[in-house]
Amino acid sequence: MPLLNQINKLELLDEINIDGFDVVVKRHKRNPISSGVLYEFFEDNKLSENSMLFLANYANTPSRILVEMVQSITFEEVLKSIALHPRTPQESLVLLAQNPSVEVKRYLASSKQITPKTVDGLLESNDFLIDCILAENPELYPRLQVDLANRDNSTMRVALLQRKNLNHEALEICMKASDHWTAIALAFSKNIDEDIILEIADLDILSQQALLVQRDDLSDKVLESLTFSKHKEIAQVAISKKELDSDEFLGWVENDNSEIRKIIATKDNIPKFIETILAKDIDADVLEKLAQNENINERTAMYLIQNDTSNSKLAIALATNKTISENIIKALALLENKVVSKLLALRDDLKEEHLDIMINKNYSAEVIFQLALNNYFYNKIHPMICKYMISHKSPTIRAFAAHSTYLTNDFIAVLFADCADIVRKTLAENITNIKYLENLTSDNNEEIAQIANTRYQKLKKDLETEEKRKELQKVQSKPEPKKEKKTIINKIFRSFKGGK
Repeated sequence: MPLLNQINKLELLDEINIDGFDVVVKRHKRNPISSGVLYEFFEDNKLSENSMLFLANYANTPSRILVEMVQSITFEEVLKSIALHPRTPQESLVLLAQNPSVEVKRYLASSKQITPKTVDGLLESNDFLIDCILAENPELYPRLQVDLANRDNSTMRVALLQRKNLNHEALEICMKASDHWTAIALAFSKNIDEDIILEIADLDILSQQALLVQRDDLSDKVLESLTFSKHKEIAQVAISKKELDSDEFLGWVENDNSEIRKIIATKDNIPKFIETILAKDIDADVLEKLAQNENINERTAMYLIQNDTSNSKLAIALATNKTISENIIKALALLENKVVSKLLALRDDLKEEHLDIMINKNYSAEVIFQLALNNYFYNKIHPMICKYMISHKSPTIRAFAAHSTYLTNDFIAVLFADCADIVRKTLAENITNIKYLENLTSDNNEEIAQIANTRYQKLKKDLETEEKRKELQKVQSKPEPKKEKKTIINKIFRSFKGGK
């Protein structure tokens, strides 16, 4: 047990006057001041608010001093602190509930020592904020929760519904309340059991269901209840949120309400047999939603393309679908539909096969322009298409043609004389005709001249290296002169000659 503090009443008063009561409270927290000193200090300093604030906040102040303070002190701040003091007796709390100061009562409403008698006294004040503070008090008795729920105070009911230990009877009273704020609190309270939430959902009250369905933590049971709401808009949102099994998918896809079928078409886990049913739906909007679904099966998508009777509405929806396969993109490109092709040109997953169809088979200047803006380039442009492109009024399209490896000398000559820098620059970056490349090294545009010169020097060096390689290969492949064959007669003749 800690030793008693030997401070006397005068020293205590000096400390409070110099340092303030709150500092002194902390200073003497561990070494308790004797009750005798505290009582003498109280008797001598009743008229000093600072001194009384010290006693009202000091944890070791005896209960009998607190009782006398409640009966004789009128300082509001002091009484507020006494209302929260753990040693304040119950009879003093009841007396504080009758205090004329509303602020004191509001502090009292949050006391951990609150009792039914104290609450009864506080409720007589008819102050809505006192009701709310009481509703949030974790020590509030179950009977008192019911009393509060029956009061005509929606703000208080909202506070009550945030409790973790809310009485079931009080909850039922709140569920029957008709005001909007209570409905909101019921729908969004995290402290209500799933069974209660299910009860709220089953009530089929539009305002409550509208709020409840916005929650992201609803169980399958609650969502299932909401899917069968008599209010169509609630049912639709619930269906969109619920993870459906195969039987549920089948039930909803056969529903007469096209809005529900549209929702089914947007789900991300549609079974293949359900997709097949949806692909034959008579409602064009349902089909469009299905085409926009990023999880659509390739076979279903191909069926929609082949059976599109909606003035290309489905093809357009598929063209903007980010996850369609290369085969579906190819099928869309082959449609010869300019709007669809322009949408395809906006994609970032086009392959050479797709570009070949869009440029060489279904030529459209608008599509080429969009491809260029999207940084697509293609070097296998057919000469006939090049012919159209190099004479187009748009420099972007003429520059696109300059990428082609099929440019004839006539085409190169036209592009070489083009007034647009972008066209000549693209030409300088791509052609392998050394004559025109050399001519571009003298271009008025320094950047183009530099690009051309760099490529010209490299190409020239490559050609020289190739020429040397061919010369060396030619020399190495030339046959050596044949040596004179020594006949047997010559050998014999030389042998005789040597003998002499």
